[in-house]
Amino acid sequence: MKAQATSYAMPIAVTLTMELIGCAKDLCLALNLLVNKEQHNKPHGVRLRQFQLSTQEWDLLLQLYPLLDVCSSGSAEHMLLLISR
Repeated sequence: MKAQATSYAMPIAVTLTMELIGCAKDLCLALNLLVNKEQHNKPHGVRLRQFQLSTQEWDLLLQLYPLLDVCSSGSAEHMLLLISR
């Protein structure tokens, strides 16, 4: 039973990660503006600036996105083969 749950969990996690990156890349400018707003970076409150991605981090996400898209359309067995390499 546990092996079956794992085989379903991997494609779901990859698909969700791909969806999240897809949304983030579409909202890149808005996210950068949001995390840099002064009202979200007060000394004694929430500090969103700590979550701002660098240019290199955005580049990496954009490179990962098509790879995750290919992986999410494959079978669970194919995914496990790719990950184990």
